[in-house]
Amino acid sequence: MLLATPRGRKLRDDPLGLWWHLAEQLPPTKMARHVTHAGLLLLAATAIGSAAGDDPLEYVARMLDEAGCQNLDGTPLTKWQARDIAADTHIVLIRLGALVRARQGLGPEQPTGDGAVFARAALRTWPA
Repeated sequence: MLLATPRGRKLRDDPLGLWWHLAEQLPPTKMARHVTHAGLLLLAATAIGSAAGDDPLEYVARMLDEAGCQNLDGTPLTKWQARDIAADTHIVLIRLGALVRARQGLGPEQPTGDGAVFARAALRTWPA
């Protein structure tokens, strides 16, 4: 059962307040460091938007690799592993429409203009 938090109930009739509240909560801070880092990278890739010309999840995987986060055998993480690490942030971005699938499901998810604005707000308020 999904229940609204006390803060969520308070903001029920305040869409702008709820939007900022969500932005302030990303990425979750009470997670393992690599999860928070992956969420920040996904927000950065979303904030850059189409200017990056890149798959946001590939970007996260590549940056995690550059930071030394790899598989036990030393191979780089895949975009799917990066998505799983940043799952909490990814799910929020998908549900808000900040990241959308390419037409006909081909190609990587891409940030929307509104998604880029939301991601920049989340980065600007982090850590809350």
